[in-house]
Amino acid sequence: MKSSFVDNIANAFANEANQDRADAMSAYMKNKFVFFGIPAPKRKEIVLTELKNLKLKDANELHTLLLDLWEKPEREWQYTAMLVAERYKKLWNLDSIRVFEDMLVNASWWDTVDTLSAHCVGPFFQNNPELKKTYLYKWENSNNMWLKRVCIIHQLTYKQKTDTDYLEKIIFMNQESKEFFIQKAIGWALRQYAKVNPIWVNSFVASNTLKPLSSREALKNIKL
Repeated sequence: MKSSFVDNIANAFANEANQDRADAMSAYMKNKFVFFGIPAPKRKEIVLTELKNLKLKDANELHTLLLDLWEKPEREWQYTAMLVAERYKKLWNLDSIRVFEDMLVNASWWDTVDTLSAHCVGPFFQNNPELKKTYLYKWENSNNMWLKRVCIIHQLTYKQKTDTDYLEKIIFMNQESKEFFIQKAIGWALRQYAKVNPIWVNSFVASNTLKPLSSREALKNIKL
C-alpha cells in the first residue's frame, strides 16, 4: 500500500511537471532545492487523493514513510511528507519527535521548518509535555539555527496557552543574534501572541532591547 501510494504520486508529479515553473520555484528558494514545478493547489490535490487510499497501521509505518519521502530530491516530496505527518497525527507516538527532528535538520529551509514547527512539533509538545523540556533544551543550545528557530516559533498556534515564561527565555537567548531568520522568528512569535495579548507584547517590546526587525514584526498589528 505504501509503495503504491508513492508510485501513484510519483506518476502524477511527473505528469504535472513543468520545467519553467520548476526553475522559478528553485530560484525563489535560492536554488537550494529542485522542484517538479507543480503549483501548490494541484500538488495538494494529488496527495490528498492518494491519502484516501493510504492505510498505515502504526507509528513505525508512518515514520518509515515520512523519512523515505524526505530523502527524495524534489521539494514536493518534503511537502508531501509534512502533509502525511499532519493527517496521521493519530499514529504519533513518543518516537515521532525524533523523526520530526530528523526532518527539521535535513533539507532545511524556512518552508519546511516553519510548517513542521506549527503543525507537528507544536502539537506534539502539547500532547507530550514530558518530552518538551528535554528537546527544547537540546535544540536551544545546539549550533543549528533552524532548531533555534523552532524553539522560538513552535508555540505559534498556542494562543492563550502560550508559555510566556519560555517565550521570554528563548527570546533573551537569541535577541542579539544577527541571523535574519532568528530576528524574524522573534518578531513573528510575538506578533502571533499579540493577537490574544497585545498589552503583554507591547510591554515586552518596550521593556527590552530587541533588534529593529524583531520589534517591527512584533508590533506590526498592535493597535492599543
